Amino acid sequence: MLILPVEVWENVIDLLVEGYTTHARSYSDGVSLRNDLIHCALVCHAWLPRAQMHLCVYIYVVGSGLSTYEKLINRMPKLCISAKELQFQNIYTGDANGTVADRTVETISHVVRIAHKLPHVHTLFVDDINLSIEHPYLPKYVTALTSIKALKFYTRTPTRLVQLAHFIAGFKNISELVLEVPIVLESNPLSLKPCYTTKSTLTRLYLLMQPGGYLLLDWLVKAHSFTTSLHILQVRFLDAISQSELALTMQSLQYMLNNCASHLKEWIFWAKIKVNDFKGIPSVSLATHSAITGLNFRVSSLWFKHALQQLKTITSKNITVIHFWYWLDETEKPALELWAELDDILDADHFSLTKVDVACVYQDVNFVWKGIGDFNRAEEFPKLLPKVYKRGLLTW
Repeated sequence: MLILPVEVWENVIDLLVEGYTTHARSYSDGVSLRNDLIHCALVCHAWLPRAQMHLCVYIYVVGSGLSTYEKLINRMPKLCISAKELQFQNIYTGDANGTVADRTVETISHVVRIAHKLPHVHTLFVDDINLSIEHPYLPKYVTALTSIKALKFYTRTPTRLVQLAHFIAGFKNISELVLEVPIVLESNPLSLKPCYTTKSTLTRLYLLMQPGGYLLLDWLVKAHSFTTSLHILQVRFLDAISQSELALTMQSLQYMLNNCASHLKEWIFWAKIKVNDFKGIPSVSLATHSAITGLNFRVSSLWFKHALQQLKTITSKNITVIHFWYWLDETEKPALELWAELDDILDADHFSLTKVDVACVYQDVNFVWKGIGDFNRAEEFPKLLPKVYKRGLLTW
């Protein structure tokens, strides 16, 4: 083995991580990086500290695994400095009778004990925590994580809006918020919201619309001042909701968009839920959003026209990049007349486009991406958007 100073090998390990970070495209890339770092850690004692430092940047623990991680950082305190992202997931245990026990309180208690030992954690993933259970440690936990800039909260449990508001209110400095949470329908869920109203630091907001989503949208606007802060807004309609709720959600979404019209720079809209009839379901207008520079649409055939209606309302002259992905079921064929209409819209003079990225794909029930034969070949896309292609803007 070539004898070189340890600093040289440390730089090699750093470059390995940088290469994956820069060019990563999928979950498998992250797995490959982790495996490569494990191999580096096993080379020799001199390589271990640097590889271990990178391995401990992202911490993912499930339930009782938190206690194992706590023992690790007690034994090796230097690893606390490396941690940048923390994700913890609740666990459910069952007995012989089939009764399922929620271990949320136990999970939270472990997190509280290690929270103050991780001074540089800036991203927190909270997975499947049931906020309806009384958490004696939760206030301490939230207070301890003063460095958090990005909060990502996922749960399958219907949650009262007031409980979610209490939880989010403890994070004073977050700039990125991701919420995937069904909201319990209540007659007056916003009665306590004025006491949570703060000057918002949010610049990026990502929402998966689930039952009760319109209540969540209304609260977010009333509890935070988005007028000058929000730059990126993503809204996804991927899970089934009722026709009446969808109409209310679209109205609330327009209310939110109106409140961030002057500073929103990127609008991301994904929709593939089935809708029997779009009658009574309003589209959203982007007519007053003069600061938008980027658009990202991923829509099914049912939502294609809805996306076109949004594009028709745009008057901003600053839009440079548009991503347009078309989701199909396996039995569907691409709607050529809709692509022709899209081509006409994007050819309008008021767009300052430098790139139009398009794709046409379908998903099976297991969310495995597939191509659709000849239609997904490169030579087909210029036929769909000839005007855009002629201007040299098309990528796929």
